[in-house]
Amino acid sequence: MEYGFAKLSKGPDALAAILHALAAPVPHFMAWVTIQTELLGGLAIRRALNHRTGHGSTPSNVSNDLYGRLRNQFSEEQLLQRAGKSHLKIIGRV
Repeated sequence: MEYGFAKLSKGPDALAAILHALAAPVPHFMAWVTIQTELLGGLAIRRALNHRTGHGSTPSNVSNDLYGRLRNQFSEEQLLQRAGKSHLKIIGRV
């Protein structure tokens, strides 16, 4: 969304001039389409992330949630054993 706002703040004519220099077809139309796509796409992604948990999913939240689920099914020792085995398999394949 930040890129869309930046392009909008500089004006669509500035982006159209760049697109014209790149020989893009219909540069003014493409400038508006680009700005709207970036704004609406960013908004859609932000809403989707916020809708899932109410505050958005960060990698740490996902990691903690996954660890919690695995911890319910396996002991700490079993998790460490499985992690060690998967690490060896990955190295062995290379």
